[in-house]
Amino acid sequence: MRINAKCFGILGMFFCVNFSMPSVAENSEEAEFAAFLKQQQSEFNQFEQQQKKEFDAFVSAWRDAQNTYLKQVNKKWQDPSLPSSKVWVEYSEDLNTRTSVNFERGEVVVELLNSQNDQQAVKYANQQLT
Repeated sequence: MRINAKCFGILGMFFCVNFSMPSVAENSEEAEFAAFLKQQQSEFNQFEQQQKKEFDAFVSAWRDAQNTYLKQVNKKWQDPSLPSSKVWVEYSEDLNTRTSVNFERGEVVVELLNSQNDQQAVKYANQQLT
């Protein structure tokens, strides 16, 4: 509450305080705005927690899928490889072929498991390169 004026009489016997209506309205608006801000902060905190929970679930599912895939690759390949920032690695659906591109060295490697002959391997490698 804001006090606009204080009046004192000659002998100090009179005291008047002038309350203005805008000060009451300002306090009411300030209280409403403070309540609004509090509600918005609460809603944002809930949103933030939900997003973190969903992201953590995504990361967990991604790691589980990656580990499952790596286990499948390990069954066929003695030296399984996964892509990195400098090497792209791709396996065929049946995991019998692997193509890797090392961007740093400019090298492409095509590998086949259980190829029947060298001609089949060369044919597959040429298909991969084109």
